[in-house]
Amino acid sequence: MHVGDLIWRLFMHNFAHPTENVRLWLDDRDHLLGFAWFYPPNAVEMVITPSLRNTGPLEAAMTAWAVERSQTAEQPATYLITDAKVEDENRVACITGLGFQQQTNHFVELVRELTEMPSAFPLASGYHIHAVTNPDQFEARVNLHRSVWHPSRVTLDAYQRMRGIPGYDPELDLVVEAADGTLAAYCICWLDQANRLGLFEPVGTEQAFRQQGLGKAVIGEGLRRLYVRGARTALVGSYGTNQAAVRLYESAGFQVRNHSYDFRKEIG
Repeated sequence: MHVGDLIWRLFMHNFAHPTENVRLWLDDRDHLLGFAWFYPPNAVEMVITPSLRNTGPLEAAMTAWAVERSQTAEQPATYLITDAKVEDENRVACITGLGFQQQTNHFVELVRELTEMPSAFPLASGYHIHAVTNPDQFEARVNLHRSVWHPSRVTLDAYQRMRGIPGYDPELDLVVEAADGTLAAYCICWLDQANRLGLFEPVGTEQAFRQQGLGKAVIGEGLRRLYVRGARTALVGSYGTNQAAVRLYESAGFQVRNHSYDFRKEIG
């Protein structure tokens, strides 16, 4: 999980409830070994320090905790979902050993190396790209996201709260604005300084403005800003069924590297 994923998932809406749905595992010196994030009603993501990853005990403890959490609802879940990159054979072996079975739903991770300053992609006449810094545009910015990802749980309150969180850089929150002031496309970029790793999460273009290269142009500007801030690799993800998004990212120089599949464990 990229640091940008962590921030976005915690603050993209008002319903994350981390005190209920995130549990930490510590050693006897209070060093963090890993954490599990439960997504009601029946999904869990497990993040474990590399030296202990795929060895089994922490995955088993996290799975047991998630099963317990899934039984607290009025209608207890009958199965639990987690995910694994099928390229990571050790991870797959670990979770299948815990009773999870691979499903067809999957997510693809695309990667672009930033060995030099990326070239800008052409932007159609009448549009310009800028960071979201004017509070008068915050509501329009949220409405753009909600329209692209309808139905969406993102709210203006949550967006404004996220803007104050360490790790969010307003200069990496980009929009494409039309001549009449309409926001047409956008992306948020996140930077992991320690690993020099950038992330695009989320990316979107309003339906009426698609097929004009606006998404590619805003991604290109994001790549340039990430490079200036020290990123040397950029990541973006997409549902495997969204071939239009995959083609967009490939046209911006990304290449598919990993395929993350759902894995299901029967618990009912």
